[in-house]
Amino acid sequence: MRAIRLLAPTSLVSPRPGELIALDESQSRHGINVLRLKAEQILQLVGPWGLVGAVVEKTQTNPKAVLWARLFGPVQMPQDLEAGAHLGLALIKGPRFDWAVEKATELGARRLVPLATVRTSAAEVGTAKKARWTRLSQEARKQCARPFQMIVSEPTSLTQWVQSDLPFPRFMLDPFGTPFPLEPIYQATLLVGPEGGLTEEEKALAESRHFQSVSLGDAPLRSETAAMSALALVGRLAPKTFSPKREIP
Repeated sequence: MRAIRLLAPTSLVSPRPGELIALDESQSRHGINVLRLKAEQILQLVGPWGLVGAVVEKTQTNPKAVLWARLFGPVQMPQDLEAGAHLGLALIKGPRFDWAVEKATELGARRLVPLATVRTSAAEVGTAKKARWTRLSQEARKQCARPFQMIVSEPTSLTQWVQSDLPFPRFMLDPFGTPFPLEPIYQATLLVGPEGGLTEEEKALAESRHFQSVSLGDAPLRSETAAMSALALVGRLAPKTFSPKREIP
């Protein structure tokens, strides 16, 4: 059975066994109205400190939804609080970008920037779509117990993005590039162009900003598939330096 997971309140800084906490209203409402949680049911709470078990103590629905849960240990710690990739992904039409937001969160990306390129445009990205991306990322984070929320940035031009302060190493996915390096990667920046590819001028600009042109193999991949494949590689290659569990103090 899949574990029931909800986001811990932001006020929960250091979980303590036996502590009774009230979840934020949105999470309480989801737990009560959608998941139908009742007293004594077990769930897991996700926060920046990791994942912790809890048991539902009580619920209320009036005047607002509130779910109280009592914590128990141990806390499952993220293996590395700083590792992860920053992904610049050219905007994809339709639901494929929604899918990319969900999967990038699941794979541990720290930030996703929708990019407008010569062959793509950000003109159709309105407030509702940006809110949807944030909501999709929050739900994916909760289900996969990611300690940190992936930031979905405002759409920006590729030119502006590559000239900003980005983590090293910087990789630009290109079917004609050198093989993706299979060595420990602590952080990385990934640039993935649109279906038609980046123009030669865009590639040259990225290379001038220290992006290495790398390939994931001979088979042509859709933009979102290439992006998720690269994220999976970065996650696999990240050094594992933290213990996965610790007792709640």
